[in-house]
Amino acid sequence: MLDCLCSAIGPTRAVIFDVDGTLLTDTIHQDKHNFIISQVLRRPDLSISAEEWRGIRGLSDDGAYRYIAAKAATQTFALETLLPEVTYLAMARDYVNDHINDISVHPGVREVFSAVEQCGLVMGVATNADWPETERKLSRTGLAKYFHFFVCLDGVLAPKPAPDLYVRGIRLVRDIAGDNIEPEQVLAIEDTYVGALAAQRAGCRVIMCLQDGREVLVDDATHDHRSVLIANSIHDSIKYIRPTENHSRSCPLLSMHP
Repeated sequence: MLDCLCSAIGPTRAVIFDVDGTLLTDTIHQDKHNFIISQVLRRPDLSISAEEWRGIRGLSDDGAYRYIAAKAATQTFALETLLPEVTYLAMARDYVNDHINDISVHPGVREVFSAVEQCGLVMGVATNADWPETERKLSRTGLAKYFHFFVCLDGVLAPKPAPDLYVRGIRLVRDIAGDNIEPEQVLAIEDTYVGALAAQRAGCRVIMCLQDGREVLVDDATHDHRSVLIANSIHDSIKYIRPTENHSRSCPLLSMHP
């Protein structure tokens, strides 16, 4: 838990997890966009490079579509005319369905779940995917059974980096564990700047997992001085969840601003 960092607001009461990249491998998501770009549009010059993906990882599919459309517009190519957004999103869903078996659970995830359960914390999901995709991924990997609730895109909630998914998650935590819970007592575990920003905007504490040695684009300026805890992997986040650990000296902090 983060007692030593937020003792004024009480102990952590819940953990909300991102899914893609945090719990599960997410390479198929860059692949799906580049597949559509190169095989459907036949415009490999618009493919998303590794550096570009590093900057937009965590966006919803419609957010990625808008990024690609803006990139195409600089080359006087009207993406919306040749491939409307609704068609693009359907193709992206189909690609994930066809490659669902390429997704695997990150090492250490189940150990983290065990630590959370041992602490008696509420567990939930907040993801920029819709429920059908999320249910398929978590059921196939055997992770669905661990969670008390799931917050997914539903056509109403705004995707991350907007705070909507986490705001609803906090509301569900209160329904389960009591109305007196403050947002700061909800811990979010994310692997992208987009996701961490959403959680922080909702008032949550954040653990940023740098999976596979990735670096995360983060703005060092901060308006609200809230801290983000850095973990080198999902397994490494256990040290911030177990209440017996002393984090006041060992936990590196990173500032982010909304």
